[in-house]
Amino acid sequence: MFATFKVKNIFTPNKTQLYLSIACWVMFMIGFSLLLLPFFNIESEHGAYWYQISNFCACFLMTAGCFLPFLKQSIGYTVFRKLPLQVLIGYGIDFVLSYIVTFLILALKMVFHEPTVNVNQEVIESLLQYGPIPMVLCTALLVPITEECLVRGVLFAPLCKKYPWLAYLVSSLVFSLLHLIASIGSMSWINALENLLTYLPSGIALGWMYQRSGTIIGPIALHCTINTISVLVTLALA
Repeated sequence: MFATFKVKNIFTPNKTQLYLSIACWVMFMIGFSLLLLPFFNIESEHGAYWYQISNFCACFLMTAGCFLPFLKQSIGYTVFRKLPLQVLIGYGIDFVLSYIVTFLILALKMVFHEPTVNVNQEVIESLLQYGPIPMVLCTALLVPITEECLVRGVLFAPLCKKYPWLAYLVSSLVFSLLHLIASIGSMSWINALENLLTYLPSGIALGWMYQRSGTIIGPIALHCTINTISVLVTLALA
């Protein structure tokens, strides 16, 4: 299993797709948020909900459209009979690393006496309570495809060809930052660090899944699994 971290022979996007990813990243980070804002009253719960759903869908359509040839080719290179076991192992890696990180966060709490606030999780829980079906679709399918194309496809895969460990470092940090960047100004540095640590295990597991499966279909499948389980647990506890 650990030998997988050294694998460099994975299927990566071509130069054209990497160039297109610049536009995808711009629209993903700020573009659609600004373009869609005038059409929704985000002061109301209804408007805020559909603004978020529309943002998820717009980012997915643009990213999936730009990476469609890459995704189609990746499907052709994927050995699907091995995928369920690979996803299971990848989920196990995420679970074990998350367990370790939980102890680190608890230690930080004891030292700094500050409660952890996961704004991203709170937003998701709020959106799920307002309208579960569209939100489940976005969280369990659209968001994983979008984020995997932009993070693992654009950042991890090209770096992994030469520097696997650098690929893990860069992609995992970016992946974590994506989940707290919207609230980074409203939280203390220790809370930001705790949130950053929270998403690092998934970033590592998803990178491992890319190397293990050889294509981006692997991390997409694992990401969908992680998010689906998280959403189902959230709904069950609501």
